Amino acid sequence: MNAVQHAFPGIVACLLTCFVAPSRWRTDNPKKIEPVANFFAYTWYYVASPILFSLVGTLLDFTQIPMDRIFAACVLVLVGVIARLVSGFAIVICSPLSIGEQFVVVWSLVPKATVQAALGPNLLTSVEKFPEFKDDATFVVASCILTVAITAPIGAIILDYVAPRLMRKASALTNNQVAAANHTDRKTSLETIVEECRNKMRFKRVRAFSLQIGNTNR
Repeated sequence: MNAVQHAFPGIVACLLTCFVAPSRWRTDNPKKIEPVANFFAYTWYYVASPILFSLVGTLLDFTQIPMDRIFAACVLVLVGVIARLVSGFAIVICSPLSIGEQFVVVWSLVPKATVQAALGPNLLTSVEKFPEFKDDATFVVASCILTVAITAPIGAIILDYVAPRLMRKASALTNNQVAAANHTDRKTSLETIVEECRNKMRFKRVRAFSLQIGNTNR
């Protein structure tokens, strides 16, 4: 990271480690990943996550940002959410999932917080060497903070209250469809068996009639 003059090698190293390490742990021994995953899950949930989100925006003074810039940041967040929803539905629309399941999958992509909270404020530190980009960096950081403040709680609330109901309805609908399909298959099988029996009986009658005619001609 120092070779490419990256200002925050630790953050990038942590992200890369999260992707690379589990693949090797699974290859060595699947049990090795469980204690490590549980440890970091509890550490993130009870320690790191509260500290991270409580410090979001501490370096930014919103009173120094004009209202038009804040409004533009809100519009940018809204456009990004709409674009993510549209692209998400475009991806899952051809899947065998029901509409409710598709909604849950797509909406789970909307809440954005971790990356924005971790990387966004770093711009305020980096921009000290480039004062001509200070306004742009402030706008980006404000957009990141608004993204965290808007999408994270709204997305979590919607998923907590809507997802269980949609998934339960989708599961019940799937079970009904499977039962109906099984009933239709059984009915079709019975009809096929009956039709085959009728064809056999018809063939036997025709064959017996032919034999009678043949015996009469003799």
